Amino acid sequence: DLTFHYPPSKHDVVTYVDVAGTRIAFAHGHHAKTLGRIPQWVANQAASTRSPMRDATIFVHGHFHQPGYMESRGRSIVSCSMFDPGSSWFENLTGEFSRPSITTFSVRDKRVADLRFIEP
Repeated sequence: DLTFHYPPSKHDVVTYVDVAGTRIAFAHGHHAKTLGRIPQWVANQAASTRSPMRDATIFVHGHFHQPGYMESRGRSIVSCSMFDPGSSWFENLTGEFSRPSITTFSVRDKRVADLRFIEP
């Protein structure tokens, strides 16, 4: 079964899902402005004691069309690959592009496990 999750209101930029006792936060990623600023953006979102992001141990984002994984401040950060590897104007501007793929992972012990970037 496929389920879509959306932020609670049009003013929220993050949505959450709990899997195997683990809070996973999802956001598009564009509010961070650059891929390198994702860890600080996540930390800022989690800084409030009232923020649901505070309890997220895994954060998943897109926007940058670059698959990847990093850890920051005790959180796993998954940068999703995309079936659309990026726009030609962005590649022409920056030289960056990626191969089309989808991102999958499992959750084990509140951590990302079995991370894969699957190309068609």
